[in-house]
Order: sequence, then structure tokens, then C-alpha cells
Amino acid sequence: MKKRTLQIGFKKTALALSIVFTSIGASAQTNVFDNVIAVSPAHTSLKLALETAFLDDDLQDPMMNYTVFAPTNAAFDAVVADLGLADINALLALPNLADILLYHVLDSEVPASAVTNGLVATPMNTSNSIKFTVDGIDVYANQAPISGFDLPADNGVVHVLDEVILENSTVVDVALGSAVHTSLVAAVVEARLLPALTNPFEKYTVFAPTNTAFDNVVTDLGLADINALLALPTLADILLYHVMNVEVPSSGVTNGLIATPMNTTNSIKFTIDGTDVFANQSPISGFDLPADNGVVHVLDEVILSNPTVADVALGSAVHTSLVAAVVEARLLPALTDPFEKYTVFAPTNTAFDDVVTALGLADINALLALPSLADILLYHVMNAEVPSSGVTNGLIATPMNTTNSIKFTVDGMDVYANQSPISGFDLPADNGVVHVLDEVILSNPTVADVAIGSAVHTSLVAAVVEARLLPALTDPFEKYTVFAPTNTAFDNAVTALGLADINALLASSDLTSILLYHVLGSEVLEADLANGMVPTLNGQSVTVDISGPTINTSNITATDLLADNGVVHVLDAVLVPSLAGIEESQIEILSVYPNPASNVLNINNLKGNYEVVSIYGEVVKSGTLSNNTIDVSELSTGNYFIKLTNNTTVYQAKFIKL
Repeated sequence: MKKRTLQIGFKKTALALSIVFTSIGASAQTNVFDNVIAVSPAHTSLKLALETAFLDDDLQDPMMNYTVFAPTNAAFDAVVADLGLADINALLALPNLADILLYHVLDSEVPASAVTNGLVATPMNTSNSIKFTVDGIDVYANQAPISGFDLPADNGVVHVLDEVILENSTVVDVALGSAVHTSLVAAVVEARLLPALTNPFEKYTVFAPTNTAFDNVVTDLGLADINALLALPTLADILLYHVMNVEVPSSGVTNGLIATPMNTTNSIKFTIDGTDVFANQSPISGFDLPADNGVVHVLDEVILSNPTVADVALGSAVHTSLVAAVVEARLLPALTDPFEKYTVFAPTNTAFDDVVTALGLADINALLALPSLADILLYHVMNAEVPSSGVTNGLIATPMNTTNSIKFTVDGMDVYANQSPISGFDLPADNGVVHVLDEVILSNPTVADVAIGSAVHTSLVAAVVEARLLPALTDPFEKYTVFAPTNTAFDNAVTALGLADINALLASSDLTSILLYHVLGSEVLEADLANGMVPTLNGQSVTVDISGPTINTSNITATDLLADNGVVHVLDAVLVPSLAGIEESQIEILSVYPNPASNVLNINNLKGNYEVVSIYGEVVKSGTLSNNTIDVSELSTGNYFIKLTNNTTVYQAKFIKL
């Protein structure tokens, strides 16, 4: 454009040319200023502004072709208010008035028919471009609706704007100026979001996925190419999930911050892990790219508003401790990934309170400070979706903390993960499912794990599963001693009891009693074993003989297999309880000899009814003791119990038949 002195000279020249053209009969020429703007009652503010900036002469130039985007009087009133100015005169006094006006002028004629969606044009104020949006019958220049089209003049065309547009750099300009954000720009154009994001009077935070991020999401969604993504009806929702209508610089992001984007169907969850920062699952690889209407942060992945397992916990009033733990352990990036599948076993607040007490910690904050916190939490997560219908009794599954498995028990309507009841099932998320736990489970190895990890104890494991004893034996806060019969011991027991196979034993109504007869309610190492009777969890006692060592008549073949909740000793025979219904206080040790015995077993100074019982609980001989001797000659070689009842007292001993 010409300077004012040149404009004055040009005006005189134009007048002279006009006289000449008139004198020779030339028809009058029209121009965008005199014949469109100056005669419009809706553009008196624009006319005054052009005259104040000495731009009116230039728009009369018959040798030029202009496109003028002409803000209405109402548009000028609005921008005066938006800029915090007193009135239109304050706007006219701005030193950059000419720049504002020239940002509304193209030095070529662009009719409405030439305006396409996403067109980017350079105005005569070249400090920024104008971005056009065509959305059905609505057309925008930046944020301003174009409400009038193609008002003609011989030196150009005028389009009417409902808002003043400014050359201020916007978050859109940051993306337009980036070689790694061409896919984002194409998406913003296709979704018709340019009018919003070019608004100079808003404040935005844009999380801007790179081209590679868009390529990856195309693959993850199973789409053919980027064009298929741009054609999605949800495209605008996807993009608006990356935009907040407030400016949040990186300094405003804290670990665990939860923010609401312009797509309000879900929140964005932020994680700070050392120098790494994440929005949901996506690393933020570029920070604080500035614009006059906000800030842009660069994302390595596209984030989606799909509800995730993290959202299930965030939306639950009884899982605030779990959420705090997940935030502290920096696990939000994993659990918010929309393209993974998870099963989360979610302990309640009460469960966390209980584990704090059980671990002897001061409070929940002490738990959150544990260096093993992430391991504890990942023991509650499987990276596969397992609905309740997929949980069977005895299922053993591997969580994301692979140091131990989770053991499941289905007992009628009750379902357990290790020792914890599952009290809520199948809370759905797009990336998995959540089940509610009444207790925190720990990856500590237990006596159950000792048996599960042993190739010679598969029958014992099957029996424990069938008897629904896993919840007890996996409890990390109890102490047990387990006498563990081998597979061979179970096979021998099946034969001795005259059963068809191991399944017949597992189906026995006495199975639980038999198994609990192998368990003490405290930890007893080999060095702590002592001769005598020791009560088991089924209420009856076993007889310990450390000379073998033996338990009843079964040999201990391996000792002190340690677990965090107790110890396992291996047995070569199954212990079968034979004193059902007898109170522990009524049982006395019986002295017998010789032991081992071949033909006769001697018992001094006692009379009463007796039973000789095999190690499998079968009564093989019975009678009344009258002469202090019992004939055992017909018994098979092996280990036996003798039980003698004298009035209300029961005496018991074990002996070996040679």
C-alpha cells in the first residue's frame, strides 16, 4: 500500500483521470470503498477506520483487484469490548489500526465460489494468514462468520464479516508451522474446528499429536489410512478431547492432575514420572509452544475419550485409596491406554485400611511411600480381559506383577482371588473390566505356592482346590504348617481306601476334614518339632515323633520348604483322621510294646474297648482288652494306630507291624 503522501498524489491523479474519462464519455468505474463500504449503513465504523488509517484511497484504485472482508458495526463494537477499549475512538487511535484493517484485505479477487474448506490465504498484512472454513452453508474467515458474499465492484469484491479478525498468532498457527503436524492440521480442517481455534479472544491448551501418532492410531483402530480417520463421524470429538479451553503451561501440570477437555465425555489424566510427563497414555515430548490464544504441547500418541479401567476407579467413592496409589505409582499411563485390555481387581478403601494395619504401617501415606507399591498394585492387574464368566474354581492366572500367580476359588456364590472375596463383578470399561476386592492381595509366596510349584504334589493341589481351601492357604497374614503328601501318597491312599481313583477321593465328603488334618495353625520348623500330639485345623491332633521324624505313621521325607506365611514338610502317606467327635482334652498317650511288633502288642494296666486303625482311617481290628495283650499277627506289614477307650478317656498310640 502507498504511504499517505503517495495516496494524496494518487488521489489528484485519479481525479484528473476521472475528468479525462468523463470528458471522452467513459462510463464511471466502481470500487470497493466508494460503492460498497461507504454506502453501507452497516459499515460506518469500517468506513471511518479506513479513512482514519488513510486506506480509503487505496481501495479506490481501479488498477487493483481486492477482496475485502468487511466487519459490520456490531463486529467493531464487539472487538472494542473484547480488547477492553473505551469506545470505537480508542480503537481508531491504536497505532496498529492499519495492520488490523490490512489483515482483512487480499490483493486479489476471491469470490465466494473460490473459497474452499481449509483454504489458507495471505492478506496484505502478511504477518499471518487467514484460514477459511466451509461447514455446510456456513463460511468462516478465521473465527468470523461470513454473512454476506460477493458484493461487487470493478476493482474487487467484498464479503461481510460478523466479527473482526486479528493477525494474532493462534494455536492453529503453531500446528500450521510444524512439519510434524500436517495430519493434525488436516484433521482440524476436516472437523471444521478452525473457527474455534483461531479465536484470538479465547485461551486454549492443545495437546498436538504428531504425524507418527496419527499413523499409529490409524493402525490401532484398524483403519485403511489417514483418510479413513478423517472420515470418522467422531473426528471432532477425538480432536476436542485434545483441547482444553484454558491455558495450562507445563508448569501447571502436576502428577495426578485430572483436567476436563472440550470433549467433556472424559477427563485427561496427567502423570509426571521424573522428567517424563504423560497425558493419559501418551508421552508429552514438546512443551509450551506459545500462541497468543494459548499454548501447545506435543503428544507422541493420540489420546481417546474412551472410558478406561482407570475411570471406573476414579468414578467410585469407595476406591479413592486405590486411585491415590495408582497415581503415586505412576500407573495411569498404562491403565488409560485405550488399546490394551486389562482386568483390574480393585481393593476398596476398607481393604487398604486393613492392609495398612496388617503391615504395621502408620497410615495410608506410609503404604503409598513403599518402594514396592507398584509391584503391589500390578499384582492386582492382568493384561487380558477376564470377566466373571471366565473365572473357574482353581483358575491360576498370571498378573502384570509376574512374581506370583493369582489363585481363584469359586465356592457356590462366593468367588475369591487368593484370600480376598470378590464383592463386585464386571464393572465395564472400553479397555477391560474391574472386579471389586474386599482385601488387598499380595504377591508373597505362600504354602499354597510351595505345593503348586511342586511336580510331586499335583494331587494335593487338586484336593486343596476341590475343598475350596485356597483362600485360607493363600492368606499372606496367617502362619501355617502344612504336611504335604506326595502324589504317590495319594495313590496309595486311594488303593488302601478301596476307591476307584483320585477323583473318588476328591469327591469324598471327608475331603476337607482330611486336608485340614494336615495343617497346623502356626509355623513349626523341623527344629521346633517335639514328640507328642499337636492339634490340627480340623480339631484333631496328629502325633509327632522326631526320631523319624514321623507324623502319625507317615514319614517326613523333606522338611522346611519355606513360604512367607509358613512352612511345608513333605509326607510319604496321607494322614486320615480317625478320632472324629472326640474332644482334645479326652485324648491321652498310650504306651505299647514291643514297637515294632510282630505278633502281640502289649498294653499294661488298662482295660476297655479298642480299635486298630490303618493310616487311611480304616478300622482293621477291634475288641475288648482284658488281658493286656492284642494279637496283631494277622495284620499286614505297615503303620497303624491303636485307640483304647476307658470310660470317658481315650488313649492313642501308633505302632509298626513287622
